[in-house]
Amino acid sequence: HFRNALINVQLTFSGTSTIGEMQLHSKQILDWDEKNDSHTHYDFFRAELGSAYNDSMNETLNRIMNFFEEIQGIPVLLSAMITVLSSRKRGEGLPCTRLELYKQILGI
Repeated sequence: HFRNALINVQLTFSGTSTIGEMQLHSKQILDWDEKNDSHTHYDFFRAELGSAYNDSMNETLNRIMNFFEEIQGIPVLLSAMITVLSSRKRGEGLPCTRLELYKQILGI
């Protein structure tokens, strides 16, 4: 996981205030981030998961990964998942249960 420290600051001058965000990074993590282009992955998953990215990201990712583990040995379900993934639009939810997979495959 990429980690940084975020600090919200408020600057006031002549009665007008502006709120901003300051980020602090360690050099080693920043170097690794640049080398591995991890912000592209962050942007992808943030777009894919929407509000769940911040609210319950670990829970959502665990549900998705557990479902992938469940279907990996069942060829018809794995084929359905590949079809759904190759046909979906960016930002559409990933199926996390058989029922969600069935609903998405029937909607294609």
